[in-house]
Formats: sequence, structure tokens, C-alpha cells
Amino acid sequence: MTIEDLSLSNRTLNLLKRKSINTIHELLDIRNNENFLLTPFLEKEICEALSLKGLKLNEKILTPIDMLDLNSREKNLLIRITRKINKGIFDLTMEDLLGYRGCGKKSANDLFSKISNLKNK
Repeated sequence: MTIEDLSLSNRTLNLLKRKSINTIHELLDIRNNENFLLTPFLEKEICEALSLKGLKLNEKILTPIDMLDLNSREKNLLIRITRKINKGIFDLTMEDLLGYRGCGKKSANDLFSKISNLKNK
């Protein structure tokens, strides 16, 4: 069964396709992908669509961004950066962070150190 069989918005479908998630089986395994970020809104939409088909995720989709101790500005910045450059948070470099408008040296250093600490756990 493909993700088109679910009642998802075009935005969500396009996001999943960009991440090479084309089947419901791949969607159910999304929580095992540590580089995949979902906003709470998208997670809720996906869970609701799955429940309409009688499916459910056995556990909450864990996103690495939720495991970081970030303030809202850092969290929003990290989400925007990963979407724009299409990389997972563990693949980000300091240059990626500094090259994004709105991310200064202090924010980049804070984000990079928090990501590195999580990666090394």
C-alpha cells in the first residue's frame, strides 16, 4: 500500500516522497530513522491518517530534535536548516549552520555542540 492511499495533505506527501518514503511500510519504520525530522503537526497528521486505515504506530515517533535541550528559537532554526539543505541533523556541519541566514556564531556553536553531544551518546 502506498502513502497516496492515506488522506495526507500535499505538503506531507511531498515531504515523505523527498525522503524516499513511498509505502506505508516505510512510513511505519520512520521512527527508526534517526535523521528524519517531523514537526508535531506532521506527526499528528500522519498518525490520524494511519488510524483511519486501522493502523497505528506502536510508539511515538522519536525525533532527535526532541532529544536535544533546545529553546524554541534554536529548534525552529534547526528545523528550517535541515529542510532547506535536505540533510539530517547528524550530517550538519558548522559551515551548514553558519551559512544559513539567521544563524550566527553563538547559535551555530550551541547547536553544533548539542548535536555532537547527542551523536556521541
